[in-house]
This record gives sequence, C-alpha cells and structure tokens, in this order.
Amino acid sequence: EIFYEFGEYIGTATNNIAEYTALLKALQKVQEFEADEIECRLDSELVVKQMNGVYKVKDPGMKELNAKVRELIFFKPVKFVHVRREYNKEADKLYNDALDQAGY
Repeated sequence: EIFYEFGEYIGTATNNIAEYTALLKALQKVQEFEADEIECRLDSELVVKQMNGVYKVKDPGMKELNAKVRELIFFKPVKFVHVRREYNKEADKLYNDALDQAGY
C-alpha cells in the first residue's frame, strides 16, 4: 500500500470545491505510481456521492472539477469512500498547515 499526503493553499473556496481540487491533484499524482486500484477517502459526503453517481452535480464550478476528475479515473478502478471529519484528523492537520504556510 502506498499512502501519499499533501496540502496546499488554494484561496477562498467552499469545502466541496476544496475537496474536488484536492481529489484532482491526488489523482494527477497517483498516475506516477503503479497501482492496481485506488481508494480515495474524502470527508465530503456530497463529493463522494457525486463521484459514485448517487447525486448529480449541479453547481457549475463543481461540475467542471467533477469532469476533470472523471477524465483522470478511466485508467484504473477507483473507489470513493466517505470518512467523517471527526475520523479524518490527518486532513484537518494538512488543511491547518496549508493555512499557516499561506499566513492565515
């Protein structure tokens, strides 16, 4: 198993836009690895349900990011899993570190 973490300041955005942006960057990075399957753990239940086809994407900004993510997932089986925020302390730490580095 390969675990990869990163955090970066993206400016002002909703949590769902931030989640899609992180997902996009993660899938771009994962192309460097030889993985048979990919599991993406996200704390946005909305994004997980949209990526799993349970919900439609209505917001124009999210629709654009969703399309970009879908362009990247044709190459491998990808599983999208919802992780509640209280069980996702690593993501909160990366978020706070990115804000600190940006001076917030």
